[in-house]
Amino acid sequence: NGNRVLKVTASTGLLSILAGSGGYGYSGDGGQAVNAEFENVGGLAVDSTGNLYITDEGNCAIRKVTSSTGIITSLVGTVSPSGNYGVCNYGSNPGDGGPASAASVLYPQGIAVDGSGNIFVADEGNVSIRVIAASNGNIYTTAGSYYTYTYNGATYTYGESGYSGDGGPATAAELAGPGGIALDSSGNLYIADEYNSVIREVNGAAVLPTETPVITPPSGAIGSATAVTIT
Repeated sequence: NGNRVLKVTASTGLLSILAGSGGYGYSGDGGQAVNAEFENVGGLAVDSTGNLYITDEGNCAIRKVTSSTGIITSLVGTVSPSGNYGVCNYGSNPGDGGPASAASVLYPQGIAVDGSGNIFVADEGNVSIRVIAASNGNIYTTAGSYYTYTYNGATYTYGESGYSGDGGPATAAELAGPGGIALDSSGNLYIADEYNSVIREVNGAAVLPTETPVITPPSGAIGSATAVTIT
């Protein structure tokens, strides 16, 4: 409503502003959420401790309002050099396997949080479902696939739009315009695959990828007893 998030208190029925000044832009991180600006609020979700998660669609950002302080931060999102809006780079590397703060999403829509605090987002522009792991803050793709394209020495990454993959791994499937999402108590994920006019289900979506171990020193011939660290 007016680029704001409104709250109705159940015990009183009173309406209040929870986030958003009403202005359009990308501002407010580190301060009170009521003073922040958005560029088209999309989906909303609340975790078990009352923290609010917002897909800031036009800014290509995922914002969080901490319930205990009312302060807003960006879990994903980059402010433009002008400071007026978020950076939305079509074809940019989505950043899977790394920190969410260094990743990118493209026009995010629905959002949901499971009982463990994992945050699922419908990344519509990348035609995928992304998850920010509660355990390490890294971001992964839980449904949808990508292809890369090289032009003039630069590599671009795009989501594969289509309708395929039923019965196989969700990360090998193709979606088309994923919008709303929801989770059940068993951790199964449901996706409104808008442009395919279907509802898709991912069984056990909360089972996150296993990180590749880092071995130090790296594999190779060693002439004497050596301590090896596996992280």
